[in-house]
Amino acid sequence: MDAVRARAGLGGRKRYGIGAGIGGGMENGEFEVEYQPTVKLDGSDEIAVVNAVLRWNHPEHGTLTGADFFPLADTTGMTPRLGTLLLTESMSDAAAWYRDFPTAPDLCVRLPTRLAVDPNLVRIIRDEFERTGLPHHKLRICTDSLALFDPRGEVLDTLSVLSDLDVKITLAVSGASDLELVHTHRLPVGFAILSGPLVDGLATEGTTEADNARAHLYALLERARELGIKRVGADGVRNAAHAQRLRDVGIFAGRGDHYGGSATGPEIAAVLDQRYSPA
Repeated sequence: MDAVRARAGLGGRKRYGIGAGIGGGMENGEFEVEYQPTVKLDGSDEIAVVNAVLRWNHPEHGTLTGADFFPLADTTGMTPRLGTLLLTESMSDAAAWYRDFPTAPDLCVRLPTRLAVDPNLVRIIRDEFERTGLPHHKLRICTDSLALFDPRGEVLDTLSVLSDLDVKITLAVSGASDLELVHTHRLPVGFAILSGPLVDGLATEGTTEADNARAHLYALLERARELGIKRVGADGVRNAAHAQRLRDVGIFAGRGDHYGGSATGPEIAAVLDQRYSPA
């Protein structure tokens, strides 16, 4: 069963069974880190950053994404363990890429909210830096407005400490209003990743939706520059024409179906070998 059918079937008893099975799935090695390359839109096809996400190769329901199981993990208290697994495996892979290819792209980890608010997050990341040898500046931590407003933890303090450690902070946004969080809370954000209607609006040309999206994107990018955000990327790039329209308004890089979707760690290593090994 593919991921779409699996998500459609997550109701009632199935959801309960999936949530209750997370611990066993971890013990059985059913969870795997996969990577989404974010590619520069300047025509070079150079990978700007590699985004790490967790998937569950479920023996009954097929491939499940984080959207399928992280809400269930929150109710069972398993999110910190899953998030730590994501950090541990992805930082190990990134350290290996960096050792082989010093100009390899940064690793970006999108934190589930429950881990973003965990008081142990800084310690976990410090421990993984020490264990893997990954340079601090090669890691980007991505969070969103939900985590910033979650009452269970001091996310703002955590982001400040991580920034002081030279970790790069990325904010996931859906519009210009999300960027105002950077100003309001003095967030040490250097990058933003945009998804949702503004990105989708430029999937086609010659429509009112596209014109509105373009106008809003120009305003968003101007505000990002005012706030000191270095680069804005887009999630959900569908094809080459979509990528070109996003580039024309000033989006720096993108990921999505146009770039082949997700890849395993060895597949990313093979791409880096092709790009960065001496001829």
